[in-house]
Amino acid sequence: MILTYSFILMFNILLVQSATISEVRLTGGAGPWEGTVEVYTDGSWGTLCDYDFDLKDARVVCRMLGFGREIQFFPRAKFGQGVGKSLFSYLSCSGNEQNIGSCGYRKSTCSHSQDVGISCVRTNRLETTEGSSYLYQIFKKKIDRIR
Repeated sequence: MILTYSFILMFNILLVQSATISEVRLTGGAGPWEGTVEVYTDGSWGTLCDYDFDLKDARVVCRMLGFGREIQFFPRAKFGQGVGKSLFSYLSCSGNEQNIGSCGYRKSTCSHSQDVGISCVRTNRLETTEGSSYLYQIFKKKIDRIR
């Protein structure tokens, strides 16, 4: 029985791992460095559940946003409930991934009251990456001013 459950759990993680997460954003915080985590996949925005979320997962989200590293994460929709569906739970990143789509996870059955929030270090922002639309807009404005 335990072996069967472990196989099903592993299969679910592998099955959902192929989803493409093209953007990530943080909403409801004091600035773009913190807030409820929202991801864009398959044409719509959704959230990540706080189940089994840890600092390694937060590190990958902060990296996607162009920040040097994470500070902490917050369960139970600390920054407010996100939009769309709660998409993924039990995120399983090593912390070295460039995109959370490369991490293991399962489809979420959470409600928005379990949306996870994070806070990234503000001072190590990598403004030359095109990892998020917000960063790209900052970089583009700076280039346009130089021209």
